[in-house]
Amino acid sequence: MSYSDPKLVNDRTIEIVGGMTEMAKQQFAADRQQEQQRITQNISSLVSGGINALTPKAQAMNKLDKAVLKSSQNMYNKIGSTDFDTGFDKWDETLDGFMNGIVDGNNLTVQAMNNGSMIDLSKGQRDIAMYENIVSIYQEAVPNIMAASNIINKSAKATDPSQKLSLAGPPAYQLDIIRKMRSEEAGDLEIIQEGNNIIIRDPNATYIDPKTGKEIKGTELNISEFNKAITDKENPYFKYATDTKPDTQRNFDQRIKSGKDGDFNPLYVTINDKAKDSTGQEVTTYNMTIAQQDKFKKDVMGDKGTTYASGGQFSGLIEEFGESIWEDQMQGGDENTQYPDEVPKMPTGDRQAIVKSGDKEALKLHDEQLKEYDDYYNNYYKPMLDALANQSLNNAANNGIVLDKPKEVVEEKVVEEKVVEEKVVEEKVVEETKKVGEVKVDEVQNDADEIFAEPEESSDNTSSNESEVPSYTTLMKPEEVEVVERFTIENTGKGKADILRDGKPIVSNKNGVTVTGLRADGNSVVVDAKIMGIKGTGSLGSFDIVNGKAVFTEGKDYEKLEGQDKIDFDTFKKAMELDIAYATKIQKQIQGEDDEEIFDVVPEDLNIT
Repeated sequence: MSYSDPKLVNDRTIEIVGGMTEMAKQQFAADRQQEQQRITQNISSLVSGGINALTPKAQAMNKLDKAVLKSSQNMYNKIGSTDFDTGFDKWDETLDGFMNGIVDGNNLTVQAMNNGSMIDLSKGQRDIAMYENIVSIYQEAVPNIMAASNIINKSAKATDPSQKLSLAGPPAYQLDIIRKMRSEEAGDLEIIQEGNNIIIRDPNATYIDPKTGKEIKGTELNISEFNKAITDKENPYFKYATDTKPDTQRNFDQRIKSGKDGDFNPLYVTINDKAKDSTGQEVTTYNMTIAQQDKFKKDVMGDKGTTYASGGQFSGLIEEFGESIWEDQMQGGDENTQYPDEVPKMPTGDRQAIVKSGDKEALKLHDEQLKEYDDYYNNYYKPMLDALANQSLNNAANNGIVLDKPKEVVEEKVVEEKVVEEKVVEEKVVEETKKVGEVKVDEVQNDADEIFAEPEESSDNTSSNESEVPSYTTLMKPEEVEVVERFTIENTGKGKADILRDGKPIVSNKNGVTVTGLRADGNSVVVDAKIMGIKGTGSLGSFDIVNGKAVFTEGKDYEKLEGQDKIDFDTFKKAMELDIAYATKIQKQIQGEDDEEIFDVVPEDLNIT
């Protein structure tokens, strides 16, 4: 710090005015003018009185100097002590200039009071008290700032949710100001004196006002308020995020293990004693159906089918940690809203009884309270209950219980797996194509002929390449293979064929879609469909050869397939795209001629140059 060598401020106008604000300068100038008038009026008596007349003046000046020095020294002793050192070099450097100004202001005030230039001495006393108070405020703040900085730093590195700072605590922009104090960004901060207080301001930072939703530039940390808040044991300045997982896990275990002798409760868990594993051995499996999951959630939330769920096993958790659950775990919900400062309560009393009493004011109050609670319940309480119930339900895996997925989720998973598999296959094809690129065109043609030729039969009636060339039977899951085996292709004329599932056309009644068959269209195979209420032929899509593999392009009516129909068709499509030999076989069945292929593979198709 730079307060170890204090300087005595003598009665020199230039030095005094240099450390003053504009308002103080004006007051000082007026005082000086008044003082000069008094000196002029008394100059003759001073001269006639000789040196004896100057002695009191000299004594007064000496007294003034001592008073100024004593006052400034007291401040310097405080400011220059280690109590004022945070150890944050950039910040301590920034603070030096501010505190020098405080000392200058204090010295100027003491000097003005003692030399008679300050008319209102009570104001001077108040100013001196203010300067001393500012010094004390910051002295108190130093250990608080250092402690807060350490807490912020620890929280940023924490992996345990309970050691993460909660959004329910101080605004993030205040914590960011404290963070900047210990960094090279400290020089960007401003220190402002506002009366008896110190304000640390970040002029370039912005934040969103939670009440108006508007962006505000310039953030502030009130040091007096900071000192009070950080030492408030009843309402701590720093709050930590609530980890609800131990509670939700305990709630789950209590519910599902409430059967006989601690077994799984059949209300929530389906037990299959005759399930078989991949080796055919009988095993016991556990799962929760969609209906069982719904029942579990309703029971644990205290949902008895009335307008409002009671909260059940989560009511106490929300009552105590609702703000943290909402802001830390749920990030303010879909609308990213702040948790209400005051949580509305369900109104007491029976509404019908109030109506019968004829008390209109009581009825009005009841309805207003109910409206407030209803808004809170739907926008905050119910979403929190759902989140906690789902978190509790996720503990099923820890108990070896499988959660059944809704049909739409299963469909999404199938699509995702298809995309991943397509990408892998495509990358393989691209890599192989790069290798083939150096081969002569006639050699490439020979390779292509070999790929799409019918496999030669061996003595044991199995394909000679069966063990070498992957097929959909090895590339797909057993349950998917079963679906593919349900499909048959029956030629209905040159270039056309029926596509049947279990011997019947695929009919999706919900959207009125009937898959009418497959047909050759140049080098493509088109999947035709009939759409209820629409004339003409619809299209689910087409298969084309791209880089040595069959690729499906969705048609305009593809999305009309839904549910199990779509899952089954997508599985067939997956087999076509994964297994070129299978795709070729289907092509020949459509054509009706074993020696003629619809998808003619030539070097151009393989992008060979």
